[in-house]
Amino acid sequence: MKTTSASINVLQLTMLIITAVGIQTHVIITPALLESAGRDSWVAVLLAGAVVLIWLVIMKRTKQANLVFWISKHVGKLPAVVVILLICADLFIGVFVTLKDTSNWTNASYLISTPNFVIALSIIALCFFGAYAGIEAIAITNGILLPVVVLLGHLVMLGNMPRKDYAFLFPILQNGLEPLLKGMIYAAQDL
Repeated sequence: MKTTSASINVLQLTMLIITAVGIQTHVIITPALLESAGRDSWVAVLLAGAVVLIWLVIMKRTKQANLVFWISKHVGKLPAVVVILLICADLFIGVFVTLKDTSNWTNASYLISTPNFVIALSIIALCFFGAYAGIEAIAITNGILLPVVVLLGHLVMLGNMPRKDYAFLFPILQNGLEPLLKGMIYAAQDL
């Protein structure tokens, strides 16, 4: 790692957050949400938002105490360790799913004859060198790529406009409560 201290400005930080949220919601969460909740996905997002509001009340009452320290103090060290392990598992699963999906998509789209493990190793190497180069390099690269991604996203949106049919939003709970509850899990993860 570099020993120099790097910094980015507020605009670069904002652009990084927009990119991270956009990738998380559009690429990772939305397909899983639509698969699990179907036409009730929009209701799942609203109900997950209500659950997050309850979580915010809890955060306010605990004075935004560190979750692990709070659990350790009020419940015990073992539950705190379990929470840490669950958070780490969630992060590693997210990395694995993202790497797998990106490798599969790259292989299916334009590197058809390239083995998936070669694509995955290339992505890992790219991420390593990006991390090694530091946050400034990542922010500069993001500043170049984000406007392109936003432009392409708007083109896709405009191209799909004629196919949108809001009648598919109803009826609610056609397949019961279970798909809605599963969808809430995905929606809450993103909130």
